[in-house]
Amino acid sequence: MKDTAKRSLDQWVGLAGLALCLGVLGAQIVPAHWTSLWNDREFSGWVAPIANRLGGGIRLYEDGLHTPMPPLPFVLVHWLHPHGAPWIAESLLNFAFQAATLLVLYWAFAKRLGAGTALATTLAAIPVFFALPKEILYDSMAQFLVALIGWSTAGLVGPPAKDNKPDQPRGSLLLVLLGVELALLLLTKQNTAVGAILGAVVVLLSLPRVNTWTARARRVLLCLGWTLICLAILVAVLRPWSQPWGLVCDVFLTGSEPKGGGLRLVRNLLTYWAQCVVVVGGFFLLHRICQSIYATGAEEKRACRADAVSFPAGFFEMAVAAGLGSLAGFGLSFVLARTALPLLPLDRAWPTILLNAGLAGCLLGGGASLIPVRFRPTGLPVAQPLAPFIIVFLFSAWFHSLSVKQFYWSYYNNPLIFVALAFVVSGLTRPAAAQPPGGAPRCAWLLVSVAMVLLWLGASDQITAVTQCRDEWPEIRHLAGARLRPQAQGMRELVRLVRSLADPAARDEVLLLPDDPNVEAWLERPRPALSSAIIFTDQYWDRYVDRDFETLKARPPKVIVIGPRDYWRAFSRKWNVKRGAERLTNRVQEELLPQGYTLSAEVPITYQDRAEIMQVYVRRS
Repeated sequence: MKDTAKRSLDQWVGLAGLALCLGVLGAQIVPAHWTSLWNDREFSGWVAPIANRLGGGIRLYEDGLHTPMPPLPFVLVHWLHPHGAPWIAESLLNFAFQAATLLVLYWAFAKRLGAGTALATTLAAIPVFFALPKEILYDSMAQFLVALIGWSTAGLVGPPAKDNKPDQPRGSLLLVLLGVELALLLLTKQNTAVGAILGAVVVLLSLPRVNTWTARARRVLLCLGWTLICLAILVAVLRPWSQPWGLVCDVFLTGSEPKGGGLRLVRNLLTYWAQCVVVVGGFFLLHRICQSIYATGAEEKRACRADAVSFPAGFFEMAVAAGLGSLAGFGLSFVLARTALPLLPLDRAWPTILLNAGLAGCLLGGGASLIPVRFRPTGLPVAQPLAPFIIVFLFSAWFHSLSVKQFYWSYYNNPLIFVALAFVVSGLTRPAAAQPPGGAPRCAWLLVSVAMVLLWLGASDQITAVTQCRDEWPEIRHLAGARLRPQAQGMRELVRLVRSLADPAARDEVLLLPDDPNVEAWLERPRPALSSAIIFTDQYWDRYVDRDFETLKARPPKVIVIGPRDYWRAFSRKWNVKRGAERLTNRVQEELLPQGYTLSAEVPITYQDRAEIMQVYVRRS
């Protein structure tokens, strides 16, 4: 009883400590606006401006607001801020969902691996999560739901039930809860949801609480059935803000078109799998080399298994080691950021090495768990305690960002990062496996602290950006409470110029190409009545180009802004060559501007730490 009470106390102490740390970080991160234009450092604040267009009979997936993104993040922001959300509202929600993901995973893993290991894993994941410069709500919201789905799916997996019945009260409730979570994810980020659904199905079929295939199939069908029922209810609830049939067409039937089409997404998925094979192969080779050097006996070789997660360390020792390492790493990164000293040569390499080692452990452990017991090679464990999380998180990460060619799993705040770091922490403290609880050698604690320092060094660029965000722009309502970098001053001058050229009393319209909803909100001028919410390379359908151009010809906007002049076309072609946003911009430049516009100014800006130009055209009277 004492041990149970102590474990519970450790979990709550760890949760409170993590919440305090995240609160301190949030006070600095939330107001920091480090991206002055799309892809300057990354993308920021695209949900709130579109949410502010809702209401008054205007709905998503109708003319003016076609988008391949699901409605839930936009509706959530609009519901919380019906009179208009500033940029910082989305930044706060984005941080809140990232922090909630970490806390949910800490609690789930604390019950399986112990509070000490879960605490160290969470502290290791914090710098990886918050090194992400992208701040768009639908990503962080989707990853939070993936974490919940992993937890619910893991709850449905365990020792086979004696009666093989899946309809016990707890199991039935978890199936309903899983269906609700999957439906919410489908209406938050559909490609991530497809991965989560596939992962959950694999878990329910391969790692069941029941023995018979009939019972397994029944649980899968119940899960999918509840998902469809909840999805239909949610679509009906969201009807005031999103047109149901338009939602189906824009998001589920044609959502892949702006990203290059379904075939391209499949090719990218195959590339991800090939990259995972390379990671596993490299790690397996390194593992064998290390094993041959350090492991001489059969017992030691079994202790070096990469697919087992075990650590009986005490909570206090792990908290001290991980906490001191995190403070040292953060302090070193902060000093480097403030003094502008050159960073260590391996400050970016070491986090990648550690994360790839953890990914290899995930792939090996999750894959081994899917092999039937009678076919498993000697030496593999009978059960991987983290297998349900591994499988759900892997599939979700594979499908999260299919529009890019490389598997950027550690770039987004995927829950897969968390479970990979659990393998890293376990691997660093593996010598403790043969020790009694709390008996880890000192070198294990030192290794954990060093890993924390290296992971925090990987966040040095983001720490630098946060420390640079100190300028307030009170003249822009949408940026109330935000702090921007001095490098964004060129965009501030652009806003002033455009506002002076477009008269709000005359309802003068301003067109920005390629589109950035966040910057559009700074201008505080009407936008032309085009088909789609965003005119951007992977958000805009080619089928609307001709119709939108005719709209611009019939009602030409007062001001047209194009830029960054030397970069926008090359970036657009990463997704589509001469399609969608590029084709519309070409027609504007070649047909509309020569007939009725004058180049008013070329405003210099700092873009990706280089000089760039924003071109401003004004309609001739």
